[in-house]
Amino acid sequence: MRASDDAPYQLDFTYNTGSFGGQLTAFLPTQVPPLQLKPQRQRSFEVGFDIGFLDKVNLDFTYYDIYSWDQILSAPIAQSSGAGSVRINTGVVTNKGIEAIINYNVYQNPRGYLQLGLNFARNTNRIVDLSGADMYILSEVWGSNGPAIAVAEGEEYGTIYGWDYVYTTTLADGTVVGPFYDNDGNMLPLINEEGTEYLKTDNRVPVGNCAPLITGGFNLTFNYKNFSIYSLIDMKLGGQIYCGSYVIAMQTGQSLESLYEREGNGIPLYDSNGNFLGNYGVVLPGVYVDPETGDATVNENVVHYYYKYMPNFGGWGNYITTPGIVNNTWIKMREITISYNLPKKWLEKSKVFQTASLSLTGRDLFYIYKNLPDNINPEGTLGSGNAQGLEYGSYPMTRSFLFSLRVGL
Repeated sequence: MRASDDAPYQLDFTYNTGSFGGQLTAFLPTQVPPLQLKPQRQRSFEVGFDIGFLDKVNLDFTYYDIYSWDQILSAPIAQSSGAGSVRINTGVVTNKGIEAIINYNVYQNPRGYLQLGLNFARNTNRIVDLSGADMYILSEVWGSNGPAIAVAEGEEYGTIYGWDYVYTTTLADGTVVGPFYDNDGNMLPLINEEGTEYLKTDNRVPVGNCAPLITGGFNLTFNYKNFSIYSLIDMKLGGQIYCGSYVIAMQTGQSLESLYEREGNGIPLYDSNGNFLGNYGVVLPGVYVDPETGDATVNENVVHYYYKYMPNFGGWGNYITTPGIVNNTWIKMREITISYNLPKKWLEKSKVFQTASLSLTGRDLFYIYKNLPDNINPEGTLGSGNAQGLEYGSYPMTRSFLFSLRVGL
């Protein structure tokens, strides 16, 4: 079946307009129009049920399985062509998941009622085929110098690509050395001989995924006579995000976490002549492997805290991405509304209004729980689509309040 078309004006070059020096300008877009673009297509299967019990409990459950092909994507092309991308049909994606809604009528009588609702969903998207392409970049921060959201065959949609630690190395004779583990069973990354910089992958590799494990919400509706209260809690459990604001704050010393060694809480540090410099030292946990012999040595070099934060904490410039990958679970008080319906005997005197109500609504009030560092907004990603796993320089959360008066004639 036909699923969806592309946006308008994609099949031919259309001029974009602007101004320069007070004069009107026109220029071509950087995306090459498709040659034979076809609508995206999909085949879907869905099954579910809706059951109720004694007018108290209602359960709505759905399972779906969607197979989509001829996906419409923008593929990067050589900049020497004068354009940056071309619109094409490519790829096969599977989309499976469940959705459930549970409503519970706690009590109901002529004076009022109390209703509770819970909903949750679980969805997985997997890239089955990309028509021979290794990878498609969907969104990135800092261009080729930073992490990206990309799709590749066999990977889940929403995979975050970046530079990762290296845990094994191959010697000249083909011998693979590593991985190595600490006493707690954690893998130790490889580090240079001086103990100042971790080795990293040559190219961007999968380092996380922004797709949540579960999304859902909880709502409460309470009514007593003329008063009513409605509240909504949203939640996102699981999924990761590249937190660019966090890594830059660590690199530049603007995060509270980076104060530890700077305030003299580190390891005693000495210069090459043995002079004490202060408690500013750190030992980067890792293993050095001699490229000639393959001998492995656990790093014990005490170095300045600079090396902990600047070259080894992500950020712009092909640095390791992994320190910026943070789990992004949050529970938020999304909305509270308090309403009051004016008594009819008050309105009868006006001989104009039949109904009238006052309400006060607060939205995006606060987070009940979140785990991003430095008070960074968990929903402050670079975009709501392909860029939802990337964050950098996001705005803080803002609350909004609304007072309304509704009347009926």
